[in-house]
Amino acid sequence: GGGVATWSPDGATLAVPTTGGLMIVDQIDQPTARRRVVYDGAVANISWSPDGSRVGVTNHGSTKLTWLDPIDWKPFATVTLPEPGPFFGRGWSPDSRWLALGGNTRVTVLNVESAEAKFSIPQSRQVRGISWHPTEPLMAVVAQDSVVRIVRLDDGSAEEFARHSGVANDLLWSTDGKHLNVLFDGELERRSWPDGELIWSVPLAGHSVQSLVESPDGARLTVACHSELHLFRTTDGQPLGNRVALGPDDWVFIAPTGETVGSPGYEDWLLAVIETAQGQQAMPLGEFAERFGWSGGIVTAD
Repeated sequence: GGGVATWSPDGATLAVPTTGGLMIVDQIDQPTARRRVVYDGAVANISWSPDGSRVGVTNHGSTKLTWLDPIDWKPFATVTLPEPGPFFGRGWSPDSRWLALGGNTRVTVLNVESAEAKFSIPQSRQVRGISWHPTEPLMAVVAQDSVVRIVRLDDGSAEEFARHSGVANDLLWSTDGKHLNVLFDGELERRSWPDGELIWSVPLAGHSVQSLVESPDGARLTVACHSELHLFRTTDGQPLGNRVALGPDDWVFIAPTGETVGSPGYEDWLLAVIETAQGQQAMPLGEFAERFGWSGGIVTAD
């Protein structure tokens, strides 16, 4: 369906958007895992509330948002939105009372209890990211014009916080609400709140960046780039390493020092490149280690 699969807050159920409807997979850690379609239509977006009490579902090209009860998966309310999906920017308020949806031309904030829109703010370009502040009644919004705006919940007012020359992909408040992380194609920025001072930025050239997640303790920041995860220290942006998917079940983590750890047999996926008089020569890493007595810090993870 083009949407993103979403876990329930308790991690027990996976909601998967498909062209035929919303597929639910529960008891996922048991041999009796169940798969069932609970909602018809080509699902574009899934928004599961932080308290787990409801799931918002939108369809491709539709202005309807349907609320589903995750106990029996029956719809209990429908909201008409000012523009059709898909919505690339989505965000729940921490108290699960408000849902913000960012589409091609505006950001709409919905009151979950009344199933009505509190306000809708026009945007000049497609919205790419929405993040609610963890303690204050406001959210940060970034669109394809790469302008970061702060939107206040009480009156819907929006003010410019920062701007960038690159294409925006996502943004995220720090766990303590004192910093805002903004992800662009080619760069990751961390700014202080509320003064907007640039704390650090790191290049991400050559990577098609998609989303970011901060660890619960606020010490690390992870950037997702298709088959790679890039890990950074939040205090100074220091790279902590990259985790690369090599196949369905194989992976390798490469530290800044060059040391590697991975799934059993991961070294079979890697190549060593040698400079010779005839030019560069590539060989499997295992063969290189055997021929030249190199360990390279290879560790196999259980």
